Parts: sequence; C-alpha cells; structure tokens
Amino acid sequence: MLNGRYELRSVIGRGGMAEVWLAVDGRLGRRVAVKMLHDDGGADPSLPERFEREAHTAAQLSHPSIVAVYDVGVDDRTPYLVMELVEGHSLADELAAGPLDPRRAVRIAEQVCDALAAAHDAGVVHRDVKPANILINGEGRVKVCDFGIARITDRAQTALTAPATVIGTSSYMAPEQVRGEPVDARTDLYALGCVLYAMLTGRPPFTADSPVQVAWQQVHQAPVPVAVRRPGLPPHLGGLVGALLAKRAADRPASAVQVRAALAGGAAAVSAHPAGTAAFPRGVGPATLGGKAPIRGRAAVRPATRVLPVPGEPPAPAARRRGRSAGIALAALGTTAVAVVFALGALPGRSDHPAAAPTPSDTTRSLPSEDIASAAPSDTPTDPASPAPTEVPSEPTSEPTSDPTSDPAIDPTEAALAAARAAVQEQAGAGSLGNGAARELNRRLDDIARDLDRGDDAGAASGLASLLDRLDQLYQDGTLTGTGYMAVLTQVDKLGQSLPTPAATAGGTDPTPQT
Repeated sequence: MLNGRYELRSVIGRGGMAEVWLAVDGRLGRRVAVKMLHDDGGADPSLPERFEREAHTAAQLSHPSIVAVYDVGVDDRTPYLVMELVEGHSLADELAAGPLDPRRAVRIAEQVCDALAAAHDAGVVHRDVKPANILINGEGRVKVCDFGIARITDRAQTALTAPATVIGTSSYMAPEQVRGEPVDARTDLYALGCVLYAMLTGRPPFTADSPVQVAWQQVHQAPVPVAVRRPGLPPHLGGLVGALLAKRAADRPASAVQVRAALAGGAAAVSAHPAGTAAFPRGVGPATLGGKAPIRGRAAVRPATRVLPVPGEPPAPAARRRGRSAGIALAALGTTAVAVVFALGALPGRSDHPAAAPTPSDTTRSLPSEDIASAAPSDTPTDPASPAPTEVPSEPTSEPTSDPTSDPAIDPTEAALAAARAAVQEQAGAGSLGNGAARELNRRLDDIARDLDRGDDAGAASGLASLLDRLDQLYQDGTLTGTGYMAVLTQVDKLGQSLPTPAATAGGTDPTPQT
C-alpha cells in the first residue's frame, strides 16, 4: 500500500529506471498504473529529480492520445507516479508477432502524431518515442506514455541531464540525440520514423549486439530502405519514412501536424496498394540515419522477394515495362556536410509501460502527401518527345517542371526518363549542383538509356543501382540537400518502376522482429 491509498496488485512493466504496477486507488475505487522509481542505492542522485520532473511535465498534457497523470508522491523514500491504466497492449507487444498491415501502421502513426502535436504545442519534447511507450487500448485508441525524459523546450536544462549522458532508447534515437546535442520536436519525429519503419518491416532501422553499436549506426550508417524490406508499399509511404529519418533535423518535416496531414492525405494510395500486392515500391525522402548516406528507393532495382541484410549489395532488376530514351540529366541542391562528434555515456533501454491484457484492433487509414512531396516536380503532363540536352542550364527555370509520366499515351520508361531529366535540370538550373557532378550523373543516365536501347535489361538495372549509390555519396559529401535529393529521387524511383522485369520470383516481407 502506497501512502495508505494505492494498493499494489501486480507488476505490469519493468524497465531500467522503474517498475509499473497495476494498483487500485482506495480513495476513488478505480484501477490505475503506478510507476515506482527503482531503489538503485543512490547510484544516480539525479534520478529522483528527473522522476519528479516527469510528473510535472506529463501533468501539463491533456489529450485523448496521451496517458493521463493523476498523482505523484513519495513513500518510504520511493518516488511514484500514478497514471491512467490502459487496458490493452503496447505496440512493442504487437510487433513481436511481426510487421503490421500498412493501413494499421498508418492509423497508429496518425494517433501518435496527435499526441506529439499536443505535447509539442505545450513545449514538451518526449525524447523517448518507441513501441513500448505507445499503448493501444481495447477500442484501438493509441495512448503515448512515459514522458520521464521529456524536457521543457522553453526552459534551460540545468544539470538534470549530464553532458555525457544520452537519455533514450538507441534503436529510436535521432543522431543529434546520440551526439548529446539540443533536441526539439523534430527529434521526436525521427523516433516516429523509426517506429513507422518498425511497424512496416517488423524491426527498427538498426539492430546490433549492444545499444552503443546501434547508436553508432544511427549516426554513421544508412538503413535498408523500408520499401526494400516491405515490397509493395505505396510510393509516398516510403518517402515519408525517409523524410522522417533524415540525419539533419532541418531536412525532416517541421511538425507532427505536417506529418499527420501527410499520413491522412495518402488514404487513396493505401487503398490502391493493399498489403501483398505486386505494386512496386518507390519513393523515399531526403533522409539518412546518421551520416553515411540517405535512404532511397533502391527497391526499383532489387527483386521484390529478397531482403537486403545491408545496403550496397549488387542489385537485381525489378518493376515492369520497357522503354527507350535519349540522355538524362540528374542534379540536386547543395549542402554543407556536418561533422559528427560521437560521444556516448549511457543508453538506458526501458519498457516501463502500463499495459494489460492484449486487445488488438485493426483500424485503417492511409498515408503521405503534399508536405513530403512538395519538393518534387508537379505531376502535370508535358511532352517528353524532345529530350532536353544533358548540359547543365545556366539559368534556373521559373516554374517547376512537370511530370510527363501521367500521360497514358507516352511509353512509361520514356516518360520517366524525361521527367527525371526535367527534375534534374530544374535543380541544376538553380545553380545548386556543380557542372562536373551534373555531367557525371548525366553520363550514368545516358548509359542506362543505351542499355535499354540495346535490350540489356540487367545492365539498365545495374546502372540504376549504381546511380542511386552515387546519389547517396553526393548527399553524404554535402553536394545534395535533402530537398534536392528528394525532388530528383521521386522521378528516379519512377524510372526504376518502369524498367523491364526479369523472371519473377515468389516471396514476401522481412518479418525479422525488432531486437
């Protein structure tokens, strides 16, 4: 019995810093969840203070998608927090069975966005968004819990978090969080991207033998694109995940409200690409997980049935249709590479969430959108019959170049080549890409076109894979910004979709569970 009021019944969650108990409030006669700070012998004197901060932070938040905080206190020198009891299960429990239907994943992500938007509006950054902290009640309502490491963004952080200490769960931590840099709402959006990745593939973007190794990967490596691990996803969903997982916070969506709108805006795409269809995935955002290379739609040049254990393996062609084309120019905006200083002191993993008997639900919804797709050229048809020269234009175009791929009278591959060329010329014309790099990319695309003309489908697919790798390198060394990368990649992904397909093989998704 805590303070003569809360009768502890059973442990329903245990983590690195606390235990969560099912309890009964003797005064109000209701069941609650009570989080109790571990008695660690005073090894970290800041823990009680952080725990108290959690209570005051969470108590500010009132939203249907946020676990309510009822009370806080101390009993026999043990701090405790009394919370709403969520009758259901955690997303981590659900993911233990494998990846989710994309429609369900989107619906869950939408509600997480609702919770984060409310918290961010109150100046609160969660800092530990992960499946264990996303609860789902019997009616399918998502509840985000555990603001124990949240910070108030409009207040200075004193010594509550030591400079050498990283707070959070490494599988869902943003690069800036790993490096101990200031965080903001976009840090939570990165974590949401990791969660969405896990929902779609059954595993977070990175796994390793230790949290430190995973944190290193967050900063220094790119994950296998989500569309490769889960073939058949609608194009915009991969783009949204990629944008959320951008290494630089500036390259991510600006707010949870924008992400929510992107998710809701893609409903038609989800229904048009039900799970298990042969529709080929494409489209990812201007993103990297850390520092090696951005995420992009490599699926267009890999078999839909094969799961890549690591990026960079020799690709196999995929997608449908064939076509011919003249030269293409690819270019993108420039950026300054950011040096990464990796200092890691502690990476506490936790699963201290209030949960009860599993009651899964299967609500549906859909995906992305104008916010994520706004960097790409529009989809207004144009005539690609007269390909533009491969030289980099000296003057920027006044308006975004249209995408001819929507014209049914045009060969899809030819249209995709023209659209890619137009997108690149628009970026290069703005003076955001050096002439040398633009010429190199032009040559690579011209080689793809020649392979198609010769009927060398495998050569064209291999050339596209090489081109995507080169785009990664250009992004990594600072030649491409996320926005420019995304604008060009949108059209390159369409090209990948239109390439001829060799003999099809049977297969499915990568159900590897998160570790």
